Amino acid sequence: MPVKTKKRKKTKVFGIAQKKKAPQEKVRADEVLRLLGQGATFHSQGHLLQAKETYLTVLHHVPGHADANHMLGLLALQAENPNAAIDLFRNAIVSNPKEAEYYNSLGIAFKDGQRPMEASINFKKAMALNTNYKEPYLHLAALNIDSGDFSAAEHCLKSAADCFQDDAQFWLRLSIVYIEKGDIEGAYSNIVKLRAFYKKGYAEFYGIELDVIGVSNEDAKKLYAIGRVFEDFKEQRYASLCFAKAIVIDPDFRFSYERFSRACSSNKMFDADSDNYRLVEKTLLACLERNDIGLDGLVKSVLFYSGMENVDAEINAFHSKKGSEDALVYLITNNALLNALTAPLFLLLLNKTIINDIAIETLLCRVRKIMLLALYSSGGSVCSLVERHLLALVAALAHQGFWNEYVYDVSDEENTALVKLKPLIIEKYRNQDEFVLPLLVLAGYQSLDTCPELKDLVLSAQRCNSTMANSNNNMINSNLIIDNNEMLDSIIKLHIEQPAREREMAKNIRQLSKIDDVTSTLVRQQYEENPYPRWASIQQGYPKPIEVQLRMDVYPNKPQNIVVAKSSRVLIAGCGTGKQPIQCATNYADSSLLAVDLSLASLSYAQRQAKSMGVDKIEFMQADILNLVQLNERFDVIESMGVLHHMKDPLKGLGVLVRLLKPGGLMKIGLYSELARKNVVRARELISEKNFSATIEGIRACRQAIMKSSDSVLQSLMQWPDFYSSSMLRDLIFHTQEHRFTIHQLRNIFEMFDLEFLGFVSNSSLDKSNYVQQYPQDPGALSLDNWQLYEEIHPDCFAGMYKFWVRQRKTN
Repeated sequence: MPVKTKKRKKTKVFGIAQKKKAPQEKVRADEVLRLLGQGATFHSQGHLLQAKETYLTVLHHVPGHADANHMLGLLALQAENPNAAIDLFRNAIVSNPKEAEYYNSLGIAFKDGQRPMEASINFKKAMALNTNYKEPYLHLAALNIDSGDFSAAEHCLKSAADCFQDDAQFWLRLSIVYIEKGDIEGAYSNIVKLRAFYKKGYAEFYGIELDVIGVSNEDAKKLYAIGRVFEDFKEQRYASLCFAKAIVIDPDFRFSYERFSRACSSNKMFDADSDNYRLVEKTLLACLERNDIGLDGLVKSVLFYSGMENVDAEINAFHSKKGSEDALVYLITNNALLNALTAPLFLLLLNKTIINDIAIETLLCRVRKIMLLALYSSGGSVCSLVERHLLALVAALAHQGFWNEYVYDVSDEENTALVKLKPLIIEKYRNQDEFVLPLLVLAGYQSLDTCPELKDLVLSAQRCNSTMANSNNNMINSNLIIDNNEMLDSIIKLHIEQPAREREMAKNIRQLSKIDDVTSTLVRQQYEENPYPRWASIQQGYPKPIEVQLRMDVYPNKPQNIVVAKSSRVLIAGCGTGKQPIQCATNYADSSLLAVDLSLASLSYAQRQAKSMGVDKIEFMQADILNLVQLNERFDVIESMGVLHHMKDPLKGLGVLVRLLKPGGLMKIGLYSELARKNVVRARELISEKNFSATIEGIRACRQAIMKSSDSVLQSLMQWPDFYSSSMLRDLIFHTQEHRFTIHQLRNIFEMFDLEFLGFVSNSSLDKSNYVQQYPQDPGALSLDNWQLYEEIHPDCFAGMYKFWVRQRKTN
């Protein structure tokens, strides 16, 4: 009879059963510490599997080791497995019941596992074990805030603030509690305390901003001030809430809209059933109606608040439909997907800015395609149900196509249908049949301005519509009258009227001299074909002295003796379609601007936008930087962002600009980084290999190749906003001329032209506070040697370009 052997008991780590190994010979304590340190290194570097194996090795040698169990519990939390984490933290506590950190971690696991009572008990145990341990106070307060128990949260945070007076986090959280309670005064009093944590110099900028924002209502101003401090402390969600509340009090408070749009770029959202959610949703709608704030950063928030992120299953089902007819039926009968696609927020987003999201682009391409094929197969008509549900979406696609310059892929099947659609629209118009839906579908594929026969038809329909509105003449066929005048007028304005106005403006833009440099001529041709960038809204600042803007840009450097004339003269060398000069005109108080560019198409776009925004202190001129010495004028400030690196000889161009500076004048320059543009270099190689042309067809084909590529370097381009528009992508990877620089080369350039480096400009990818932490011996962040090392470690920190201020050292 066989002898029965006992099965070894299995233990579970992360919910996976593992055989319990018998302990090996004892290892020295320093070896255990070495293993724990190695595991922690793996953990911090994101190598979670190696970290887990190392911690398990410690447990193999020392069963029940408290720190190993604790670290495994933290890994389980990262893996979103709170139940496994709870077991591991309990194991750690069994081995060492006096460690406050273990109870705090156990509280977090209970909180993540939706067990708030047990979470609260463990946070309080941690606080009792170690009164100097800050984390459990913060977590307990957050737990109370989430549950709506603001009194308990206030009590907890006040106690912590008394104990840890040198830590801003508690005053910050206490301000959040007061905002949730609607206590503006309480929140503001805490914000005043938080300002004490600002470094000298930064507080000055903050005060200047509050002085010039121009709002009379004190509560609105205080909410704005609270929101700005929340932003500075990376609490973007509550910053956006404060700005939204300020807008409720004062709907004309433009600066609150501007800051709200910035704060909403955060991924943190409010719960869908909360008042905060509804207020933010309402404010998003109000923002999308404006053109004096930046809208690009709102895409993620709008996708969330419109419900688009909740219909993944429906989108997958929609894509799984093989035939266009089945897909169309699914679209108009699935309420969840239809409601998300026709949500007012989503439609306004399509109308006003470029959608930089591949999944949404794929969805919109399919919607556009099935509508086109449905019209093609039915002779231009669809059932009234389809038209009623989808007309506004189709019109929004016509706007989106215009903004992204028709960068979406078009199949052969679609091209065949498009050829047939144009004469069909004309025939329907002549027969006095309904033609608006097919016209809007076509406008989602190409600008009506490029179709003379359809342009005349649309303008005729608009005139007929106007006549009918002012007449009782029943002889006019009602099918010629567009049901939604506003929808048609919007398309006409965008596709036809604005381009026509730009062509008229171009006739009157002054030219400095003939552009005859070969490279300049090629670059000009690119931007005449694709004015860069096409935009509808702009992030305007508030008027301030130029030296204040400079100090804000180069902070933490505090340059001395910056003096700019009160009525300063500013040159924008390479203004494109006007974003930069309009922003400068609204930011720089008491200044006048000359904005020059090679491309008349870009200049006329810029001039139209400036006029529409009431910005009247910019003179636009067509000129080559190489010829600017003919101006016979010198400037207090010269800006040239993203321009010099497109010249045949960038240093020759820079030399011209230096000669145009007044003694001690300032320059703000933008140049491409060699390290940051490895993906661009790879894309340019792909273009050369595949012979993609810089036409709309070539740009679309190149995009598809990148989207289908397994090359992670190429695919990283999809994270850049420039990937989502024809002019921006052409500028990014198809440019006729591009130079790239290193920080070492920048240093040589500064020496060559005797320029004083004043500092890099912060942006979304460049966090100078991180640099200062790594190089505390350089508090002004001016050491180019250190910056070169920093960029090698963080190669994406100058992803857009090097943006920096310099000052002329010598008189000239």
